[in-house]
Amino acid sequence: PITAYADRRRLGVEARLALLERACEAVQHAHRRLVVHRDLKPSNVLVTEDEGGAPRVKLLDFGVAKLLAPDAAEAMTRTGGGALTPAYAAPEQRRGEAVTTAADVYALGVVLYELLTGARPDETARPPSAAVTPEAAAARGATAERLRRRLRGDLDTIVLKALREEPEARYPSVESLLEDLRHHREGLPVQARPASRGYRVRKFVARHRAGAAAAALAVLALAVGLGAALWQAHVAAQAAARADRARDFTLGLFALADPDEAQGQAVSTEQLLDRSAERALAELADEPEEQEVILMALADINDRLSRYAEAQALYEHVRAQREARLGRGHPDVAAAVSGLATVALNEGELDHADALFGRALTVQRRHPSDAEALARTLYNYGALARAQGDLDAAEARHREALALRRDHHGSESPEVAESLKSLALVQHQRGAYDDAEALYREALDLQVRLSGEVHPEVGTMCNSLASLLRMRGAYVEADALYRRALSVQRRLYPEGHRNLVTTLAQRGGLLIERGRPEEAEPVAREALAMARRLFGDGHPSVALALSNLGLTLAELGRYDEATSLQGQALAIYREGAGPEHPSTAIAYTNLGNTRLGQGDAAGAEALFRQAQATEEAALPARHPDRAPTVLGLGRAALAQGRAAEAEPLLRRALAIRRLHVGEEHPATAQAQSWLGASLTAQRRYAEAEPLLTASARVLEREARRSIHEAVRANLADYYAAVGRAAEAAPSR
Repeated sequence: PITAYADRRRLGVEARLALLERACEAVQHAHRRLVVHRDLKPSNVLVTEDEGGAPRVKLLDFGVAKLLAPDAAEAMTRTGGGALTPAYAAPEQRRGEAVTTAADVYALGVVLYELLTGARPDETARPPSAAVTPEAAAARGATAERLRRRLRGDLDTIVLKALREEPEARYPSVESLLEDLRHHREGLPVQARPASRGYRVRKFVARHRAGAAAAALAVLALAVGLGAALWQAHVAAQAAARADRARDFTLGLFALADPDEAQGQAVSTEQLLDRSAERALAELADEPEEQEVILMALADINDRLSRYAEAQALYEHVRAQREARLGRGHPDVAAAVSGLATVALNEGELDHADALFGRALTVQRRHPSDAEALARTLYNYGALARAQGDLDAAEARHREALALRRDHHGSESPEVAESLKSLALVQHQRGAYDDAEALYREALDLQVRLSGEVHPEVGTMCNSLASLLRMRGAYVEADALYRRALSVQRRLYPEGHRNLVTTLAQRGGLLIERGRPEEAEPVAREALAMARRLFGDGHPSVALALSNLGLTLAELGRYDEATSLQGQALAIYREGAGPEHPSTAIAYTNLGNTRLGQGDAAGAEALFRQAQATEEAALPARHPDRAPTVLGLGRAALAQGRAAEAEPLLRRALAIRRLHVGEEHPATAQAQSWLGASLTAQRRYAEAEPLLTASARVLEREARRSIHEAVRANLADYYAAVGRAAEAAPSR
């Protein structure tokens, strides 16, 4: 029964009202079909839960209820002269008069009274706030006085109107009762009260007090301005004023701590964030909704500042408090769960994040009224799918989030820019470079129009576009974008951040490819030190930084150090992402290339084969990430004297690179050179020469040092093999 369900779960007033609204919807459905129930009572209004824990209200007839819940206090349904239960029957029913839909309105009023107070109304129909018992208050975790304050005003008026003696004085329909309940929950004026100007002004202020708090999360300066305007109007009640003062003070601290607003100023963000949380917990204990809004904002800022332990603690506090107040299946609880999932994703706990995102999304899909909350969960859930290598799921989630945001915010919004970037990342990972580049540029242009240059998303978008251009061989523009991203991120995150770690690591990789390992080494070491300080030793960002530093040292010929670092990176990927993830395959390939540089061709081949097995299961045959592994296998076979076996592997690597980056890219030249070397070893000189000379021509312009040296060595071997020693010497 609805009353037992609410008491056992210690539901707060809001959750109880939501249950009754669902019961009203069911009754109104019957009324539209000219059916009057005539015997509404808790045992005829049952609540069950679906798989996600959300409540579902079932309306039964009196015969079924009699079997399910024979309640002596309710008494048996009487059928003489019409079905009714005296405690819930309207006065006209008890008098034997004609029964209309007004009788069901009265019965719903009695059920609502009982839900709110724990007792049925007596003959004098006292308002609910006067009938609260300590037991009823304890059932929902409140004091009797606090519950009375919550029921005074509109709720008292709504219930008393539903319980009026005269049918014509009640709500004219269940739909009208339902509308007033919804208006009350949304802070709007209710029709049960006289429409005086003072009452409407008070409702407007109360409604926008919560709205201002929500707006402050997205545009903090606007919230502070709105709070000031409300104060100037002098229409806030004393309790509202106290909450506004606490909110405005704390949101003033947010503006200093949030990197989006700080604009690089030197402030002690950690101290300000911690002080805000302490004040919100201490001073807003009697205002749980206001407190939760502030704590969610603090948790989000802590997460964006990579303070994951603090973010997790705040999200968990809100989750537990909301679950106790609203029930497990409420969308506000899902929002806190989604926040916890995002923290788990950022900490590299992918399985835990997957379970939390799934739980949040199940609830939010059942309550789609908050489109941005659903889109935010889908956006972050898509990022998780990318990290897991499930690009189909990632693209589906990102496209759904983009569609929701365009409908909700319009095309010119930061949320749409963020979703465009996420789709570009998926296409980038797929190897669809043209589509990815167009999406990156669209997202970056939109973001700069909306926010200006100094914004976190500008930094991440510049980094992502630079990484794509780097893969396409546009090194000059890529380096300019990396430096632009670093300029933005160093201003926003003077103490370091995960986005800054990523950009440093990516630029270090670019410097390697441009043949500048001496410049790359300090950049790679800064990225590694920052990643370890922020995340500890087992995070994917640490693995990326280790791998890039290892590549740098291999370029400098320091193979023992490089092998150690790349081995650590491989261990992190195997432990976190799993042995079958594409990132793990890349780590195998990087280590294999270093082993080749050390002269251990057999050991390198074993690593390349492990990478190949993973890639065959996870990536399409012509995916760009497969080229380095196939090339490595060909080189390892060639180094062990198996030139004929190496040739088809090298041809395949060359075909993949020509497909994705074109004929003039250094990576294509590298594959051409090794294919030429295999043909030279087979004495097929006429086929080898054009490949070798073309690759040398490309590498003369700009190339990674090790590639450049290998290309020259392969060309020199060819000249020596065909008896052109004079040309071989300068190539060497």
